[in-house]
Amino acid sequence: MHHFLRINKPLTRLWDVLLPRRCYGCGELVAECGLCANCWTQLDTITWPCARCGRSFEMASLKGQTCLSCQKKAPPWRRARAVFFYRGIGRQLILQYKHGRRLDASAYYARLIAQAAQESLKECDIIVPVPLHWTRRIARGYNQAAELARALAKRTGLPTLNHALIRTRRTKPQFVSITHDKKYNTQQAYALRQRNVKDAFAITKKYQNTLKGKSVLLIDDLITSGATAEACTLALQHIGVRHVDIAALARVGKHLT
Repeated sequence: MHHFLRINKPLTRLWDVLLPRRCYGCGELVAECGLCANCWTQLDTITWPCARCGRSFEMASLKGQTCLSCQKKAPPWRRARAVFFYRGIGRQLILQYKHGRRLDASAYYARLIAQAAQESLKECDIIVPVPLHWTRRIARGYNQAAELARALAKRTGLPTLNHALIRTRRTKPQFVSITHDKKYNTQQAYALRQRNVKDAFAITKKYQNTLKGKSVLLIDDLITSGATAEACTLALQHIGVRHVDIAALARVGKHLT
């Protein structure tokens, strides 16, 4: 073993020269894979989440509390967590990962998700990614949520079922098609997103017994309104999953006041 390590160190240094580590945000050289200090400070991280929906409070004193929206109508999942807001450099990171094939960032992003979703990881049995429709998966070449789930499973040792949840029909992209349409107010846009993904997810038959009675951590790259997470949660609950938690890299929205 020691002999291997002596050989491996110069190989590692050579690898760093040939393929130096660069910040996923700005491309500057970094000592470790991830973001440089400047990009990290620009990232709008979610530090004090609502205990249920995971949206961020503005005050540390409210951490662990339930927001008014969830008190009025709680989402079907147990808890949701995301690392940062989808704006500024956070938006850039998501778009690069989703459409730019930056899969080399998967391990780093899984580390961030693991930190944000510590409670859920302690209590979940299986990791399941939000699926793409097969036509989009072929066109893109990969499912970014499945890549995050795979990296998170590798980091935590938890099992992942990447094909347990399937998308039964090709839906419109939630963010692009609805969020940018100015003719809809917030409530109307959310209703349209719910309609867009209603009954669009199902559990593969061979995995139904495996998931029954288990606690599932549902992984996605981006939470827009929560409509997709809700539809997936209902599909999982329909076959007898005990608890569903949500973890994502980013979410659309702003701090709760």
